[in-house]
Amino acid sequence: WVAIGAKRVRPKGWLTVIQKIDRMPEVLTALASHAPHFGSVALLPIAGRQNRAPNLFLLQARNGGRAPFHLSPTLTLHESPEHPGDIDDYQPEVGEILRNAACLSIRR
Repeated sequence: WVAIGAKRVRPKGWLTVIQKIDRMPEVLTALASHAPHFGSVALLPIAGRQNRAPNLFLLQARNGGRAPFHLSPTLTLHESPEHPGDIDDYQPEVGEILRNAACLSIRR
């Protein structure tokens, strides 16, 4: 799917992938082998709660990009460290993204 996505991206366009964290080596390898002309790679790990390991990541790469690899700090989705019940506890930034279509910057 990385190879197919890379073929569809125009010059200077962006390829964005969300995947489970355990697939990161596979995605990076696929990007290097199937899309060697992609650069400016940025990676954003995503964790559900504070003090938990990330379980997802967002990766963005530019067709023809030349910027160095960028690893952003982990984005935590929820404010409380434990599930507090049936209440809204998204981080303010995440709430804005989900409710108001705010922009999510992968490079932080």
